[in-house]
Amino acid sequence: MNRFARLISVTLCALMLISLAACGSTDANTGGTTPPVNDTEEIVAFEGQETPTHSSKDSLIMGYTREPDTIAPGGDSKTNAQMVVAILHDTIVGKDPADQSVIVPSISDTWDFSEDGTEITFHIRDDIKFHDGTALTVEDVLFSLDYATKQGLNSSGASILKSWEDIGDNKIKVTLAYPYKPILQILATPGFSIISKATYEKSQAEGKNFGMMENGTGPYKLISWTTGDRMVLEANNSWHRGAPAIKKVEIRLLSDETSGGLMIENGEIDFFIGMNSADRPRFLANDSLEVINAPSAGTYIVTMNLKEGPFADNLALREAVAYAINRQDMLDGGMNGVGEVTPGPITPGYFGFVEGFEPYPYDPEMAKAKLAEAGYPNGIDVSFKTASDSWYSNPAQIVVEQLRQVGIRCKLEIMERAPYLKEVQEDMNYEMCYYMTWGDFPDADPVMWGKFHSETIGKQMQNFAGVDNPEVDALLLKARTSIDDNERKALYAQLAEMNKENVWYLMILTTYNSMVINKDLKGVEPIPAGYYNPAFYYWE
Repeated sequence: MNRFARLISVTLCALMLISLAACGSTDANTGGTTPPVNDTEEIVAFEGQETPTHSSKDSLIMGYTREPDTIAPGGDSKTNAQMVVAILHDTIVGKDPADQSVIVPSISDTWDFSEDGTEITFHIRDDIKFHDGTALTVEDVLFSLDYATKQGLNSSGASILKSWEDIGDNKIKVTLAYPYKPILQILATPGFSIISKATYEKSQAEGKNFGMMENGTGPYKLISWTTGDRMVLEANNSWHRGAPAIKKVEIRLLSDETSGGLMIENGEIDFFIGMNSADRPRFLANDSLEVINAPSAGTYIVTMNLKEGPFADNLALREAVAYAINRQDMLDGGMNGVGEVTPGPITPGYFGFVEGFEPYPYDPEMAKAKLAEAGYPNGIDVSFKTASDSWYSNPAQIVVEQLRQVGIRCKLEIMERAPYLKEVQEDMNYEMCYYMTWGDFPDADPVMWGKFHSETIGKQMQNFAGVDNPEVDALLLKARTSIDDNERKALYAQLAEMNKENVWYLMILTTYNSMVINKDLKGVEPIPAGYYNPAFYYWE
């Protein structure tokens, strides 16, 4: 691999570690969490406002099961913490609330890439104010980039950003280590929020915790925060993307999913993140509630070891597995039907998703014919490993039975997650396995580079199939460094077809991270990353 290609591949490991950290203890299939209990007294009180005790046409009560540790951008990897940061702050560019893969103006109203894609010029608006009334300046933006690149959560983006400078006329120039169109997605994440330089420096001079000093430019201001109880927010009516219709937001900090489920049913809260899958049928039957299904950020996959073992040099045997799998039965039987069949390598809602991608059809007779072509007319015995979490082990048991029916007899080994990751994904000590892909922002690059690039073989959550193909490496590099969206989409579609032809990974399904809301609350769009912002909601 040349020096340039090696340089642009180093960010992936950090991306995957960050996405795993952001998952926390969240159940990737249901949104359920197991939060730490925090019963300390109130630690922050901002300029007082009446705490809303019930929802109305201009107020909203949301329920979170995991309390933020800090509201400093990049300071807490939990999804709920980053969501609060996004409610209080803006980023250089924003995301369309209805489609998170689409970048829209924010602090910057226009931007341009240089011809070679290594420089971006952002025009910074001059009419935006922080919550304390002071004007946001180019200096604040440059300071925010300095601050963000020093936060561990942002290490992947920091490795791509080479420098940033004021070039006059309210413009800044950001220089990249290499062309990377998805850098806009990274800059739109809460970890890269714009902060007030003066507020940060004041916190340092006075020995105060910056993570408790709220002064963003976002759609809401933090009025009070009682740990273990609630956070109270007030609308920023001068927000540059329009005054929020909902003027007061109360975030209830809940101890568990059960209490949240009861509160949403009783009308004590209007919006609940972290619902238990067991409560889903009850919520669906409740005429006053609506369940919102957001596709998970990951796609579940059946993988065969391409480096050693029976599948390594036997395409017909891999095709036999492909024809033997009934994805809908895996979804229905293994995930209780909560999700959708996803046969392509890119998750729905992500840039590069291939609409209408056709998988191998479920055809047991063809599977048996391919098995005979592979040299196993009487069947074959193989090992099959998966992690012990139910969202892995349950579908794995379904596919093992499907394979048995065509003559592929699997010895299923269900392992604790830590040893599974070490043994299967790093040491590649397996023949077949079941796990998932993951991307921490809605673009094909982190998933596709990780799963298919030869340099990521044997790295946790990355290329554990062992795909090692120079043509694939070249296409991935071209897709990563192109700044032409149409070209990137075409390249990822080509890679998806190559994966199908070679049966490197068998993509199966994507589950839902579901939430439940009051049915009269409108404007709530399903978001794979789970960063929900009440600035775009309204009551019917």
